Amino acid sequence: MAGHSIGGELIGDEHDDSWGHVQEFAGLFAGYDYSTPEEDQYLWDVQLLGCTPAGSLLAALDRIGTRRAALEGWADLYLHDAKDRRMGRLSVYGVTVLAAQPSERGAGLWDITVELCGDSLSPACELPWRLRQSGTLDRPGLWHGLDRAGRKAWAGAALFSHRPPAPEKQWPPHGHYRLDGRHIVDEYAFYCALGEAVNGPGGYFGWNLDALNDCLCLPSWGGAASVTLEWEHSGPSRAALDAELLDPAEPGRGSVLRIIDEIFERNGVAVLLR
Repeated sequence: MAGHSIGGELIGDEHDDSWGHVQEFAGLFAGYDYSTPEEDQYLWDVQLLGCTPAGSLLAALDRIGTRRAALEGWADLYLHDAKDRRMGRLSVYGVTVLAAQPSERGAGLWDITVELCGDSLSPACELPWRLRQSGTLDRPGLWHGLDRAGRKAWAGAALFSHRPPAPEKQWPPHGHYRLDGRHIVDEYAFYCALGEAVNGPGGYFGWNLDALNDCLCLPSWGGAASVTLEWEHSGPSRAALDAELLDPAEPGRGSVLRIIDEIFERNGVAVLLR
């Protein structure tokens, strides 16, 4: 997808160690390489273009080719928008510096290739991040044309860009929300639609069943209040969720819809089917 470069910061998680500002994370949306052995499918390379290395990353530049070029522990990639403000965070485990050279982007800048370990971002993840970066994730329904992989990526991007609401902005008692069921064709479409209903375009309110329960019961995610959810166009959307089994190999475990209904009931959500 065309657009401006997505840059940001690289922060070591253990001691909040700043590893530098990055003008562009190239190769961020590489996705899995299923031709590689399974144990290597969580490794992927990203170029830190126009980087001002600091802290442990700067020290590792002198250790390329040795075991000490691997920075242990978790790290966070903070993605920035077009105004260089943080718009989301991705966590990775282990950063290994593979190569580095002075960058043509300016004096004192480096182009550094690192290997990351974690759940790599599929190409489907690029759209929601580009919309956030450009400030054009500004109206509902921008996810409607996506396929299942795209809807899953959309819900994931909503999670990693979500900021839990301040106490005064959490679900108000007796709040009323409208869930548009017209585009709910599977579980991930449900999360996209619900996140949008509660928190606006690109909003987050769960991206799997456990996360949905957390959002409803934990104040830090905006839940813990009695609310009413008006589920519009509920017939086809609920049928689609009922057809999606928790485990196709064990149909007796029931459907996604059954668990969603149980979560709503357990957390005091009054669902009005329209």
